[in-house]
Amino acid sequence: MATMLIGRKSCVTILLCGGLFSLNVGAAVEGEITPVGGPKMYNIDVANQDITTNSPGAIIPYVFSLGGQYAGVASCTIPMEDQAIYYSATASILQQGSSPGYLKLNDYMDVKIEIFIRGLRNDYFAVPFNNESNGAYQNKCVPPTTQFNNFESGAQGRVTFMITKPIVNGVNLLGTEIAKLYGRLGNYSAGMGTSPMSIIS
Repeated sequence: MATMLIGRKSCVTILLCGGLFSLNVGAAVEGEITPVGGPKMYNIDVANQDITTNSPGAIIPYVFSLGGQYAGVASCTIPMEDQAIYYSATASILQQGSSPGYLKLNDYMDVKIEIFIRGLRNDYFAVPFNNESNGAYQNKCVPPTTQFNNFESGAQGRVTFMITKPIVNGVNLLGTEIAKLYGRLGNYSAGMGTSPMSIIS
């Protein structure tokens, strides 16, 4: 059985943002969410990982987690009551992979990235997705801002690499950005904002 090594570090980047899905720079977004204390940082390192099955269909799974909840601030100009939180995720890789839910990373690998959405959904969603509600219509915003201390959406996820072609002489995955996640309280704006809440690299 051949053992292959990926001798590079993969930088898989996800941005959880209270921001614009179609970015409207300078436009106000009702319910935009920004993190307290700056973006939450995650790292996925595939340096020197053994690939014991270097053949199409073999997978290399990773899990990322903050290990708890985090705080964020919603901005609003009007009072909001009984609102859900909406999330959108965009992919920097646009080409579909060889299997459902996967995107083509390069000639040798596809990647599937799944982000956990809490509330009443309590499930993982494969990127890309748009304006997904967490299903919990229980949140409010009192102008100008309201802080929430119990965010779990975006605090964990899964990244799965799949070999699509036998790897020869290793694969350079350095600096590969995969996806961005955005969040917004309520459905008063059509888009998202631009303030990163968490970054995975």
